[in-house]
Amino acid sequence: MKKHFLAVLILMGMMSSCIQDNFENPPSNDVDPDITPTISIADLKALYFGTAFELHDSMIISGVIIADDKTGNLYKQIIIDDGTAGILIRLDNNGLFGSFPVGRRIFIKLGGLWLGDYGDMIQIGGSLTEGYTDQVNVIPANLIDQYIIKGSLNNTVAPIDVDIMSLNDNYQNRLIRLQNVQFVYSDTGKTFADPILQQTLNLLITDCNGNQVTVRTSGYADFAAQKVPSGNGEFVCVYSSFNGTAQLTVRHPYDLKLTGARCGDPIFYKNFEDGSITSGGWSVQQVSGPAVTWTTNTQGAVYGSVYGQCRNYINSANVACETWLISPSVDLSSFASSTENPIFSMQTACNYTGPNLEIYYSTDYVSGLPATGTWTLIPVTLSAGGWSWVSTGNIDMSTYTTGTNVHIGIKYTGTSSTGKTWEIDEVKMVSQ
Repeated sequence: MKKHFLAVLILMGMMSSCIQDNFENPPSNDVDPDITPTISIADLKALYFGTAFELHDSMIISGVIIADDKTGNLYKQIIIDDGTAGILIRLDNNGLFGSFPVGRRIFIKLGGLWLGDYGDMIQIGGSLTEGYTDQVNVIPANLIDQYIIKGSLNNTVAPIDVDIMSLNDNYQNRLIRLQNVQFVYSDTGKTFADPILQQTLNLLITDCNGNQVTVRTSGYADFAAQKVPSGNGEFVCVYSSFNGTAQLTVRHPYDLKLTGARCGDPIFYKNFEDGSITSGGWSVQQVSGPAVTWTTNTQGAVYGSVYGQCRNYINSANVACETWLISPSVDLSSFASSTENPIFSMQTACNYTGPNLEIYYSTDYVSGLPATGTWTLIPVTLSAGGWSWVSTGNIDMSTYTTGTNVHIGIKYTGTSSTGKTWEIDEVKMVSQ
């Protein structure tokens, strides 16, 4: 009996040792350990209601890594997905992709870890952040192997097909695929981020219906200096949100297959972000008051960081003037037989007293002073003052013309005793 009892004790000890070894000595051949998750990621996240809390020993989750830190766009983070949901894991180490690459399945013993959030993005960390009730710290480097067990490699997670309008928190920290999208026209030619100052940059992806979502890239990403692709197509990324603002994280530029023909680009677009009044074929024509001209400014910018401006208050006095900003020529003849229409719009702001801006179009102007062409006034809504920005509204140009040589002229007028300061931005014509 004593021998039998001793054998049972030894067997129990071996079983206990095996269970412990599953966590402390994972398989060396990159197969999944004999560990059964006790809770799904979706059910784990459902336990969270805005206040961080410590997780208990019975909880084990498993998932496949869908994003790592290899390109530098994630920092001390990996993201896993178990098919029910995705979640971010905060780890105090660099080069995590060496041990935790995309495609590896991992198992996490949650007892002693914390569930919290950052900007409403639920995540797992090692402890509560001091001074906060919701944020959690990274899991210390020396404890990572205590909690996380490596499993098999090269597991595939297919991206979830979704459209911009359907994005919501159900897709938080999941790999998604947007189809028939492109970077907005004003962001084409830009780099993913600022690699010189290593600053994060927010760009915009849009579908062909004008729905947009932010693409956020770290200045430390190894592709920060690359220009974003300029075509239309497929965009695979990780979805997240920060304080209610949807944003996309690019794992690597090869996830972006934007090589097709673009849709919905402006016929012309002037946002002054390049600091130039005349770039893109625009011209300034000064009819009178040579000291008064169109310039750019940044103070109080609302749409981006630069706008166009004209004012006639020079050397502490108003100057009588007439100054025009004229668009390049555009061909609108194709709209005569199209179901779409050319739509003109712009944003205006102003202050002080004086004449209003006037917006004209011409079909026979070529170049030089505006008097060389015939101009027709377009009724628009303008800012009433107080530096308040107001849209002109969408002006259907097919009501006026579908000519082959159409120019838009923005006319500023001031007198010797009055003159408003006018600001303009987002001057564009699109097909709609």
